[in-house]
Amino acid sequence: MKKLVIAAMLFAALSNQKAQAQEYFHGIGVQALIGIYSYDYDYSYFDGNGISTGSESGLSIASVPSVFYKATLGFELSRHSNFAVSAYPSLGFNINSQTGGAIGYQFPIMAEYYMGDIDDANFNIGLGFSYGFASSTSTAEFGDSYVAPVIGAVVGPTLGLGGQFELSDRLLGIRGSFTYGINSTPGFTRDNKFLMTIGVYYPFGQ
Repeated sequence: MKKLVIAAMLFAALSNQKAQAQEYFHGIGVQALIGIYSYDYDYSYFDGNGISTGSESGLSIASVPSVFYKATLGFELSRHSNFAVSAYPSLGFNINSQTGGAIGYQFPIMAEYYMGDIDDANFNIGLGFSYGFASSTSTAEFGDSYVAPVIGAVVGPTLGLGGQFELSDRLLGIRGSFTYGINSTPGFTRDNKFLMTIGVYYPFGQ
C-alpha cells in the first residue's frame, strides 16, 4: 500500500511538471486583411418642398495588405498535441489613386489546439476575441445630413485555422481567420461587419 501511495505521488508530480511546461514561439508574416460591411440606413432630408425620407443599403469592402507578428505560448498536452495562447497583431495600409487608399489593423487573442508540434509541421484551430479596423478613406453619404463610415471598427469573436509545412527544407506557415463584428454603428437599421484574414508566415521557433 505504501509503495502504491508513493507511486501515485510520483505520477502526480510528474504530470503537474509536464502540465506546467511551457514554451514560447514566434514568427512574422504578411496577410490580406479584408473588411466587409453591409448596412441599411433610413434618413430624412429637405428637398425644397418639405421634409422627405429615404433609405440606403449597400455593401462596402476594404482589402488591406498588412504585416503581422505571431506570438505563441505553448503547453504540451501529449507527444503530438499542444494547447497554446496566441496573439497576432497586424498593421497595414493600401494606397489607391481612385479611392485614396485604406488602412487596417487587428489585435486578436486566440486559444488554439495544435495537432503536431508547434515548431514543426502541424494543423491548428483556434477561438478567441479580436479588435480590428479596416476602412477606406472614401465615405458613403446619405441624403444631405449623414456621412457613414466605410467599415470602421470590427469587434467580436474570431475563428482561426492554420498549419505549417516544409517547403524546400524550410518551415512555412499559413493562416486564415474570420471575425464576426458584434459592434454596430448608431442610427443604422441593419449593420453587419466582418473581418477576414489570409496570410503566410515564417516561424522563428523558440
